[in-house]
Amino acid sequence: MGSKASDSAMLKTWRRNPPSSSLVRLSQLANDKYESPPFSSGGHNWRLVVYPKGNEADNGRGFVSMYVECLSSTTPPIDVFAYLTFFVFSEEEKRYLSIQVLPFHKFSWSIRDFALLEQNDCVSKTFHMGEKDWTLKLYPKGDSEADDKLSQHLHLADGETLSKGELIFVRVNLQVLDPRGSNHLKGWLKGWIMNSNKEMGLPQSMSFDKIEGAYLDREGTLEVEIECEIENSHKNHPFF
Repeated sequence: MGSKASDSAMLKTWRRNPPSSSLVRLSQLANDKYESPPFSSGGHNWRLVVYPKGNEADNGRGFVSMYVECLSSTTPPIDVFAYLTFFVFSEEEKRYLSIQVLPFHKFSWSIRDFALLEQNDCVSKTFHMGEKDWTLKLYPKGDSEADDKLSQHLHLADGETLSKGELIFVRVNLQVLDPRGSNHLKGWLKGWIMNSNKEMGLPQSMSFDKIEGAYLDREGTLEVEIECEIENSHKNHPFF
């Protein structure tokens, strides 16, 4: 039985049309920091801040670090949610390139001799997601609440705590791979992690007999993939 984990995935996107909001041309990158003239978007004023050699204070050495700074101020202060995508124009490709690190964690399990399995749970290595450390558990034969049905649980790692009013909304996607085609079994769970509930589990509609009958390869191995991501969070919720 073995598992592999990937902390994040990288998505590269090309487009021929220039960005519709703000286009900044940098001709001299000799300085360590560049600040663009102010521009307006969404009713607020902004400016682009670029560190051509990387912002060492943010572990960006060896990379081009880019930020957008909000110049608007209100009384009282309010939070401004902005969705940002940076595009870099390639003279060679004549297109705009965007690179995004996708904030999900992907695990793959190879469960050998599934039909003869005596161990009831498969435990992942501790991984970092958001601001917390987590552990993922897979119960191939079901947990205490769902006998004979594959179940998955997401836990805060040992030693992790949540402050009063802190809530984290997480989603976990599960896929049992079809070794002979593309008829994969899919399941999911989502919900809030809080002080009164530091773990989340859900049985899937995947019985042991169904998996054993159609989803084991010639060596009797079951292949499972699981993705975890944080969809929302609160630091100081007034009711928790």
